[in-house]
Amino acid sequence: MSVLAALAVALIAWSVHGVAQRSLAVVLAGSAVALAAGAALGLALYPWTDLPVLGFAVAGGVLVGRRLPPRPMPMLVLLAVLAALDAIQIVAPGPGPSPGATGGAAPAWYFYGMLVIDTAWSHTGVGIFDVLLIAALVEHARRRGLPFAAGAAPGVLTFVAADVALLVLGPLNLPLVPFLFAGWLVTGLAVRIAGVPSQSETKPTAR
Repeated sequence: MSVLAALAVALIAWSVHGVAQRSLAVVLAGSAVALAAGAALGLALYPWTDLPVLGFAVAGGVLVGRRLPPRPMPMLVLLAVLAALDAIQIVAPGPGPSPGATGGAAPAWYFYGMLVIDTAWSHTGVGIFDVLLIAALVEHARRRGLPFAAGAAPGVLTFVAADVALLVLGPLNLPLVPFLFAGWLVTGLAVRIAGVPSQSETKPTAR
């Protein structure tokens, strides 16, 4: 389910490329208010909580993707810094199980910081800022002139690798940004090997 969730987020982020930045900012702000209010009131209204989570993450991610110059190096630096911070904040206190993996009821605030997909077969919870970063990668790839597959691949590879790690290590609260960083690096290498031209390679940079 996590791989399908990554694909769905990528499709949504790719499809809103024509939406103006002001409209995205309104969605971002409105979703942030809904998330804060719901968490403060302790309203565990899943699955409706996924709507403001997606609104905040996709709008914020697309805005981040538009702010970064359409070149690999700015995204490389951002991912490297965020991966290090994510690993530190997860590993330093110990990689304990997530609230959904313990079998107990998750607190209400959990649903306002996670994209949650509950089925009869599995529970999937992806952090809101991880979703935001997936959307940012998709928009940044689009602005570089890369195909949709190159934008969506890092998120898909992330959850394939994370699912394998969970099968081997058991239910842990894994830092996902390092997986995203690795997926982005692998995708970039594959794009270069395949000779897929990017916008930055085919158009002169304005001075």
